[in-house]
Amino acid sequence: MACQVDINNVFLHGYLDKDIYMQAPDDYFVQLAQVCKLKMSLYGLKQVFRQWNLKVTNNLLSFGFVQSPYVHCLFTQQTNVGLVALLVYVDDILITCSSKHKIVEIKKFLDATFTIKDLDLAKYFLGLEIARSSIGMSIIQHKFILEIQDTGLLSCFLSPACRRLVGRLLYLSFTRLDISFGAQQLSQYVHAPRQHHLEAALHRVRYLKGCPESGLFFPVSNSFTVSTYCDADWASCTDSPRFLTVFCIFLSKALISWKTKKQMIVARSTVETKYHNLGSTVCELQWITYLLLTSVFKSPVLFLYTLTTKL
Repeated sequence: MACQVDINNVFLHGYLDKDIYMQAPDDYFVQLAQVCKLKMSLYGLKQVFRQWNLKVTNNLLSFGFVQSPYVHCLFTQQTNVGLVALLVYVDDILITCSSKHKIVEIKKFLDATFTIKDLDLAKYFLGLEIARSSIGMSIIQHKFILEIQDTGLLSCFLSPACRRLVGRLLYLSFTRLDISFGAQQLSQYVHAPRQHHLEAALHRVRYLKGCPESGLFFPVSNSFTVSTYCDADWASCTDSPRFLTVFCIFLSKALISWKTKKQMIVARSTVETKYHNLGSTVCELQWITYLLLTSVFKSPVLFLYTLTTKL
């Protein structure tokens, strides 16, 4: 299960590691030329993000969590009830564990240390809507899709409207693999978009509004097998001699990482594109392998669609 908590007054918890002075408030009587020396961090200081990060990290480490060296906002703990994973994003914290009692224990620790707002089961985290069923968990962006305005944009100033729209499509591609390629293609022209680029972006928005409930699905599974599929398309770009590479990485049957990218080099053959794609895919796969070292899973399997390359 996954639960969410929110830290109250998050930036007031950090300790300052240097002397910082501020002008006294208007209603506070002080003598001439006197200033106030801060003992704790305040909103508006440039140090508050760093000091809060140090504060929450040190407290979680003292509770027995281990910080991931590959994703610094991820903390894990091996317990007798299984693996506990805790994700920190400023004042939003996501806690996952198979034991409800362990999650309650962590919440009590956080509340005693910082004072929290308990949001119970995670339903809306960083713009992602989380839905559960007996067969798995879904992550969608239904609300974000419906809030996109697809009317009246054709009469707007072209560049800002197209850039905003493509930026939203790129954000939606976090959970919508079906628009990943289209968003990648449109992002190449945001510096100087033309009318047909905006029309293509609006076409994708109308497609999304027709199926806003689609997204990522993570089925219930005890398997930790990592499988990867990758491919490259040589000489497919009509604007340049570069090529496209794509990959999808699955943990069991759940899609956890994917990318569509135009490479910077010019390949001389299909075989060269395949091997170059293998290299970039293995880099991502290696990082995911390191990230999952706290769990028990089998060695990753890599599948490459090709008729010319033998592995």
